[in-house]
Amino acid sequence: MILARRALAALAALAAVSAGGLAEAAPTLVVGQLTRQHVKECKKDGKIRWVAPHLQLGFVRVTAARGVKLDPLVGKTVAAWGKVSTTARPLRPLAALGNCPGAQMRGDWVEAKGGMRIRGPRPGSLGKVKLLHARRARAAKLLWLQRRGAGMRARVRNGLAVPLPKLTLHARYERCLGTRRQRLPGKPMPASVTHKLGDLAPGKSRELNLPLVKTVLPKKYAKTHALREVYVYSATAGVLVDLSRELPSGLDRDCK
Repeated sequence: MILARRALAALAALAAVSAGGLAEAAPTLVVGQLTRQHVKECKKDGKIRWVAPHLQLGFVRVTAARGVKLDPLVGKTVAAWGKVSTTARPLRPLAALGNCPGAQMRGDWVEAKGGMRIRGPRPGSLGKVKLLHARRARAAKLLWLQRRGAGMRARVRNGLAVPLPKLTLHARYERCLGTRRQRLPGKPMPASVTHKLGDLAPGKSRELNLPLVKTVLPKKYAKTHALREVYVYSATAGVLVDLSRELPSGLDRDCK
């Protein structure tokens, strides 16, 4: 009996071996907006150039397997399946040509060629995954925003064939700077509201109404903030969601 069990275990081990070695784990799904990013390079003469163009899903760098075409999907919400890495080295300039000038930045700011990017909460594996090697990818809508009076209607719908577990919606508000006649004191720090959406089965949706303007009450004076970004994220085994939608800065006119 023992010999028979050992034989079955050996057969199972042999079945798990592929042509390149042991069978790989199930692919990880990553959902986010696909963008083209660059690496900042500072030269000795003080000039800055942007090098090493690459693609990112949210803030996860992504490469493509042979036959997978990502370029047509740039600028869209994309669902990609593949192998993730937490140890991949970040892209850097080919040589340390000079020192980049220092700048005062918030902890959630990420400098990019097209301007400053805002990095939202990244709990668990979402903050650890450095690279996705995509073996399959397609456009996939997840987040809809519609202005309704003094609010923004946010709808999150799972249009994929797999569940999206433990989703969270993070609404980021940036402080209104006021008019020339009345400048509010202090640094422009953000405020946020977080909503737990829970698990979202295929075809199911959640809707929230987010105020366009909210007031934060510190010790000395009130500060008014305007909605700037809606960020949906999830970090579970096999599924990562890293999707943000920025709102136009024209909402400043609603700040009082």
